[in-house]
This record gives sequence, C-alpha cells and structure tokens, in this order.
Amino acid sequence: KFHFIVKGLLNVSEFVYDSLNINLSDLKSFNKDIDMKIPSSNVLKSNKETVTFSKENMIDLFGEHYEQLVIEFGEINIDEIDDFDNQKFYHRPFVKYGDKYVLVDCTTIIMLLMDMIIRFFMTYEIDVLKDYNLLLLQDLHRDFVRMGFQLLDNKQFELEFESNNVVDESIYLCGNDIVFYNIVLFDDGKDYGTNKEYKYSINNNYIGNRIKKVKRQLLKHGFKEEKIVDTPNTKTIEELAKFLNIEPDCILKAVAYIADSKPVIAMIRGDKEIEETKLMNALNALEIRPMENDEVIEYLNSYPGFISYRDVDSSKVRVLFDNSAKGMKNFVLGANIKDKHITGANLEKDIEFVDISLVKEGELCPICHKPLKKTKGIEVGNIFQLGTKYSSPMNACYTDEQGQLKPYIMGCYGIGVSRTMAAAIEKYHDEHGIIWPIAIAPYHVDIVPVNCDDEEQMNIASDLYDKLQKLNIEVILDDRKDRAGVKFKDADLIGFPIRITVGKTISEGLVEFKIRKTGEVIKLSPNEAIEKCKEILLN
Repeated sequence: KFHFIVKGLLNVSEFVYDSLNINLSDLKSFNKDIDMKIPSSNVLKSNKETVTFSKENMIDLFGEHYEQLVIEFGEINIDEIDDFDNQKFYHRPFVKYGDKYVLVDCTTIIMLLMDMIIRFFMTYEIDVLKDYNLLLLQDLHRDFVRMGFQLLDNKQFELEFESNNVVDESIYLCGNDIVFYNIVLFDDGKDYGTNKEYKYSINNNYIGNRIKKVKRQLLKHGFKEEKIVDTPNTKTIEELAKFLNIEPDCILKAVAYIADSKPVIAMIRGDKEIEETKLMNALNALEIRPMENDEVIEYLNSYPGFISYRDVDSSKVRVLFDNSAKGMKNFVLGANIKDKHITGANLEKDIEFVDISLVKEGELCPICHKPLKKTKGIEVGNIFQLGTKYSSPMNACYTDEQGQLKPYIMGCYGIGVSRTMAAAIEKYHDEHGIIWPIAIAPYHVDIVPVNCDDEEQMNIASDLYDKLQKLNIEVILDDRKDRAGVKFKDADLIGFPIRITVGKTISEGLVEFKIRKTGEVIKLSPNEAIEKCKEILLN
C-alpha cells in the first residue's frame, strides 16, 4: 500500500508540474507570515484537463487504495476550491467532483509525501531516519542552487526536547522573491508530532521575524543604477557598510597580494575573509604576501582601501573571484579612486570562481551541508612542493630521455619533534601532569627510594636501576634528598609510564609498582617488578 501510494503521488506531482510549466508568477504565498511560494489553485483551475482524473486513472496510479486520498464533499464546483482551508486537504489532496477526481493543490502532494515517508521511516532504526533527513536536506539545497537561487541565510539549532532534534532553516533569493524552507532532522521519530507543531509555531513567529529582517537587508541592497559615489574615510569594510547603511555582504571586497613576485587581486564578499593557503594553491604559488601601499599604486594604479578589479591590466595582474561572489547583484565595489566607491555594480559574464575563503564556524559543509565546528589543532609535520624555484637559479639539472637539461622538481618535508611532543601532551595528560605514551617517553621507569639515607632502600633501588639498564629499558633513579611526596608529585607531573617505589615495605621484600596511565598500584617483589617492566615495555 505504501509503495503504491508514494509512487502514484510522485507520478501525479511530475505530471502536473511538467504540464503546467509553473514559474514564479504562478505561485502564491503558502503562509501569511512567510513568502514561501507554491502553485496557486487558480493555476490549477485554469488547466482543468491537467488536474482532473477519472476513476480508472486513480486506480492505475494508486491501486485499490485511491479512496483514502479523496475527500467527499458532494457536488463541489471547481471554482469553489479557493474557499477551503488548504490544511483540510493535507492528507487527502483529491476532491470527488461528479465522476472526476480534482487535484486541489500541488503542494499538498509534496507535504503528504514527506509526511508519509517520514512516518514510514519511523518504523526503522533511528540512524536510517537521520540519513533520510540529511539526504532530503542535501537534495533541497542542491535543487535550489541548480535553479539559480542564492542562499541568503542558513541556521541550524537544536530544539529543546529530550531527543535533541535539529531544525535546519534556509532562506533563498530568486529575483525579487524570497523562498524559505524548514526541515526537522529527527534524532527520535517518537517526537514527530511535537516537532511538526513546533515547526508551524516557529514559522508563524520566530521565522517570520527572521524573514522580515532579511527583507530589510535586501532593501538596503537596492542600488538600482551603477554610479560612483563619495565615500570619504571608508578604508575598511566596517566603515564603508556603516557609511552607506548596508550590510557587509553587499560589498565585493578586493584584497591585493604579491604571489611569487607577481601582483594578484582576490575578490571576495565583504563579510568573508581570504584563506591565504587556499589562495596560494589556487595560484599554484610558493610564496604570497599582502601588497604594500606603494605597490597598490604602482601595480594597480589604484588607491589603498578603494581597490577594484576593474580597469587593471589583466596581462600583468591576475584576478580571482571567490565562490561567495556568485549571485551578487547591485553590490558596492571600490572605484580605484581615493574616497570613492561604485554602487549598483554587477559582475561581468564568464567569470571563473574558486574557493579561497576562510571557513567560519557554523557555515555549512559543502559535502553534507551540516554546520562546521572549529577545534584546535597543531601542525606536527608539513610538505612543501618547491617545484623548480631553487633548482633553476642553482642550475641543478638532469638530462631527460631526449638528452635535454631540465631543472629538478624539488620538494621537502619536515616533522616537528617539539610540536609532536606538544601534541602528545595535549592529548595525553590529566590534572596531575603528563601521561607519556611509551614510544616517546623520555624515561620509561622512575625508581623512587623513599629515604635515600636508608642503606637497604638505596641498595635495592640501585640494583633495580642496573638490571633495567642491562635490559635496555630507559630508567631514572630519583636519589634526591627531597620528601617522598615531592618525588611522587614530580613523577606524575613529568609523566613517567612506570614508577617503582622502594620504601618501608622492602622489609617485607616488596616494592610499590605504579602504572601512570591507569593509576593502578600493586605490590611486587623486586624481581617481579622487573618482569612486569619487561612485559609492559618490551612486549
């Protein structure tokens, strides 16, 4: 039954949309507080032959279960469809009209499909449900981008329920129309009904306010014609945005660099920053640095703070555009003149875009479209592709198969010993100090005689030290005159993997054996302690 109905609804949806050739002018607002556009019933009424089905059609599409998709209101005139609340057709999108079945609204099919499929997946393991939601989210985003919609705003947040469900909200711009979609990513299908109610409530309140905010921002974008305007003392994006009363993302920012001794301009949206490693890779450059003020004047014939890619000599200056510049309309751009900018600018055609922006926490991953999280890291090694940068000037060459001299293509790599140690400590430590992994511990075993004036303790400690050394186990003997507590704290702080304490229990023929990683303490004879060290360190 499930597969029959879903397949039938998909066929109806494709048939109607293809037949009507629907565009934005044929759409209406689905929610009074949100400009979410859907096909209007007026469009359907004007194409009666595409939205009425015979009983035979219904059986072909849905099998014997077609009646559960039909609502019975007697003899209903098609012209009266507008009088009914759309929600009445949420689960039954067809109305029986004489011997015909009339499709009330295309959107109810989409809503019903989502509802049915989600409820179907709720019978499966929860990770399947999550996978479905994530795939649905990716498909929606891909389709909007493919249709030329510009992503204006995206936010993901957790609902305040025990199951930690996540809501994704995205707002797109298409022409002068705003398109909004909202989807709940379920962690627990049992909360479906609660999420649905919450979804409608945030649509009417919280989301409505966000839509209005975006609309206000769009109004500020409204430079209808391109012209040069005075913008005194506005060398930064923040100063310019404040002066023109716009948002930073209305500005196309130019950042000038010298890459391998050649001038480069990187164009990026005003609210984004350049990731210089990405830029260097995009240029296939070995070295890159910001352009000095006098170089801006010399190479670009421009003025610092008011740079533009326009009117530069493309044979001498390379210009790259970040992906964030895609879809920008009527934006603000430097005019290459001190204290002046261009408003109402638009990009030329056939511009090639690359990814050179610095990723910010919360932005969507380009693969899974989930929010990115920032965490700390440390560089423990690196590889540099040097090319022929050094071999050419040094005339370091080889003879190729044709007998011609060619410069070596060089590369180098390095592993930072001190950085590796720092990374290990960052990962392996507790409130008492370092917990060295055995492979990089400065010493494997710390032998601590409690009382260095006690001859028996010192003899046993020294004997342990000598025997462990002969086994090539790296061992240290703490023969300081300090109190035992000081030695113990230092041993934990430094992080020796094993500590052997020779104290009062030696009178019983026992030493204390402590494993730093687990904190386990056991009493062993000196010989057993040596065997335990061999077991842990040599095997």
